[in-house]
Amino acid sequence: NDEEEAEKYYAKSYSMSPDDEIIQKAYSFHLLKQQKYREAWLLFDGRLKNKEFSYKNSNVDNVKNMLWKGRNLSKNDKILVIKEQGVGDEILYGSMYADLLKKYPQTLIEADKRLISIFDRSFNLNKKNIFFPYGYFSNNKKKLQDFDVVIYAGSLGKIFRNSLNDFPNLNYLHADPK
Repeated sequence: NDEEEAEKYYAKSYSMSPDDEIIQKAYSFHLLKQQKYREAWLLFDGRLKNKEFSYKNSNVDNVKNMLWKGRNLSKNDKILVIKEQGVGDEILYGSMYADLLKKYPQTLIEADKRLISIFDRSFNLNKKNIFFPYGYFSNNKKKLQDFDVVIYAGSLGKIFRNSLNDFPNLNYLHADPK
C-alpha cells in the first residue's frame, strides 16, 4: 500500500525487463489502481504473451496473427471479441459491450455459454446473433477468415476506459424477469 515505493520498484523492474509479460501485467495493475488508465492499458496486453493466459485461453494460437495491436478500427471492420478467463472477468469486461456494439456494429462476441442469455437480454437490441459460445469462431480457422481483427475482451479498456469519467455508473446487465 506504499504507492510511491511500489511505483519506484515497478518502474525500475520494467526498465530492466520491458518485455517481461509478468512485469507488464503487474505494473499495469498498479497503474490501474492509481487511475492512470492510458498508461496501464499500454502494458496490460502483455498478459496475452503470458503462458498462463495461453493455458486458460486454448484458442490463442489460432488467433495470434489476427490480434488487435492498437490500430484505429472502423465501423465497417468485422471484429471478433473473445471472452477472458473466468466468468467474473467476463462480466467486468462486459460493461464495455454496449459501447463496443454501438461504435462497431460488425462485432461478434464469444462468451461463456452461461452468460449468453443475459448478454443477449442486456446488449442485443437488434435481436440478431451477436453472442456465441467460446470457441465457435476462434476454434475454427476457416470461420476466423470472416474477421478483420480479433480482440480479447480485456483489451477493450484501451478503447473505452481511459479516464475515470469513462466508467458509467449504470447497471448494464438485465435479469430475466421470469
